[in-house]
Amino acid sequence: RGITQSQYLLPDTILYVNEEGNNKSSKDRHKLNVVYEFQIDSLASVKVTAEGSKGTSYNTDNFNSESLNNFGDRLSTVDRKITSSANSDKFNATLLWKQKFKKQGRTISLSARQQYSNIESTGILESDNTFFSNGDTTLTHIDQQKLRDNITNAINARVVYTEPLSKR
Repeated sequence: RGITQSQYLLPDTILYVNEEGNNKSSKDRHKLNVVYEFQIDSLASVKVTAEGSKGTSYNTDNFNSESLNNFGDRLSTVDRKITSSANSDKFNATLLWKQKFKKQGRTISLSARQQYSNIESTGILESDNTFFSNGDTTLTHIDQQKLRDNITNAINARVVYTEPLSKR
């Protein structure tokens, strides 16, 4: 929680601003990693790696302010609340196969990788802005929602062959 009191010296008046805000947030994540290595024979091996995670987060910001002139008359007020929440699922896996040959230095390897991510989030902004001028009051209400759904899936593979060009 924070409170700020500011004073601004303007050419024709003094502006006083009182602000108060607080923030609450939480984040949870559960993750699992697995590595499996297997030696098929003296010339071949396989390695599999996998990791996955699941997470959630929540955030709330509250903000209030008022502006006063040098006579203490209220010029404006702001009451704002921003909330957001998100869920994420991630999974990554790799496979590496290595094969040596009887000829010194000759090898072939295959690596494959998959990366998956799914993040869904929601954000809400609610704000009441009130302006006071010459006995008139103007209220502006803002109510916005932002939805996001982002899915990423990438797969790639690579084959590497090595052959010695000369004997050492």
